[in-house]
Amino acid sequence: MDPVQIILFALIVTAGGVIQSAVGFGTGLFATMLLLLSGMPAEQVVPFVSVVSLSQTIVGAWKLRELVLWKLVVGMVLIGMTMQPVGVWLLSLLTAQGPVIVKQVFGLIILTALAAQWWLQPHPRERLHWGWAVLTMIIAGLMHGLAGMSGPPIVLWVMAHNWTNHRSRAMLWAFFSLLIPANLVNYAIRFGDPAIDGMLLGVAFIPFMLIGMVPGMWIGHRMSKARLKQMAMVVLLLVATYGITESMIFRGSSQDAPPPSPAATSSTQTRTTDQPDRPPLSPPRQ
Repeated sequence: MDPVQIILFALIVTAGGVIQSAVGFGTGLFATMLLLLSGMPAEQVVPFVSVVSLSQTIVGAWKLRELVLWKLVVGMVLIGMTMQPVGVWLLSLLTAQGPVIVKQVFGLIILTALAAQWWLQPHPRERLHWGWAVLTMIIAGLMHGLAGMSGPPIVLWVMAHNWTNHRSRAMLWAFFSLLIPANLVNYAIRFGDPAIDGMLLGVAFIPFMLIGMVPGMWIGHRMSKARLKQMAMVVLLLVATYGITESMIFRGSSQDAPPPSPAATSSTQTRTTDQPDRPPLSPPRQ
C-alpha cells in the first residue's frame, strides 16, 4: 500500500469508529462503501471492515455487558449464523459481475436499509413476538454474508423496544460481536487468500478504530438517540448515493472495467501464435 492509501483507509476506519461508538451501528454501512469506492475488492473489504469493527464491538459490549440480555442474544445469533453462508455464496456470484455492479448493489442495500429505518417507525414496547426475532435474524444473517451489513434489521428490532440508549447500544454490540467471527470463517472458506489478506490488513488498522471510539463514546453519551440516528442516516445516504452513481459520473473509467476472461485471452493468443508466416505478395506480372 502506498502512503495515500494508508492515510485514506485510516481516515475511513477512524470515522467509522466514531459513528459506530456514537450510534451503535454504521461502520459496515459507512466504511464498506467508501473502501469499495477506493478500489478494494468486495471479498477483501468485508473481512477488513469486519475485523476492525469487531475490535470496537467487543470493547463496547464488554463495557456495557451488564445491560446485555445474553440468553436472548445468543439464541438469535444462532439463527443468523445459519443464513450467513447463503449470503457469502450470493456475494461470490455478485463479484463475478465486476466492481461497478458490486458498488451499485451495495449502495442499493444501504439505501433500502435507510428507507426501512425511515419509514418503519415501530412503537417501542417491552416485548415483541418471537417471530419478529426469527425474521430479523434471517434477514440479518443473509445481509451479513452478502455485504457484511447485519446492522439494519437488528437496529430496527432493537428500536422496537423501550430500552435506554445505553442498553440499545450494548445489545447491538453484543449481536455484532458474536455474528462477525462466524462470518469471517465463511469468507475464509469461500474466498481463501483474498479474504484472509483483508482480515490481516484489518488487524493493522484496529488502532484507528479504537481512536475513533473515544470521541464516538463521548458524543453517544451527550446526544439523544434520535439526533444521532438522523446524523448517521444523512452521512450514509450521501455515501450510498455516490456509490450508485459513481459509474455514471465518471463514465468510461478503466478501473471499473471487468478484466477480460481467461478464455478470451487465451483464444486471442492462440490465433496470434498459430498464424503462419506468409511471404509478401509479389507484384502482378505484366
